[in-house]
Amino acid sequence: MRPRRWIPGIAATLLAALPKIALACPFCFGVGADGKNAAAFAATTTFLSALPLALVFSLVTYLRRRAQQLDDADSSAPPAP
Repeated sequence: MRPRRWIPGIAATLLAALPKIALACPFCFGVGADGKNAAAFAATTTFLSALPLALVFSLVTYLRRRAQQLDDADSSAPPAP
């Protein structure tokens, strides 16, 4: 039996059209979408994008300050006999 070559094409077309049919983001693009929803999603996206950067920056700052404190403590200690 010969395989049908048009089946993968139809499947790919249906998969490509599925997000448009489903309105992938009903809050942003749905029938009842308004400016407040779009602004809330933009604010949330900005917050969640900045959060990991802020955490890494805070960790690096803490480690740098702690290393400076340890260096200061070592330099102020009397030398070992």
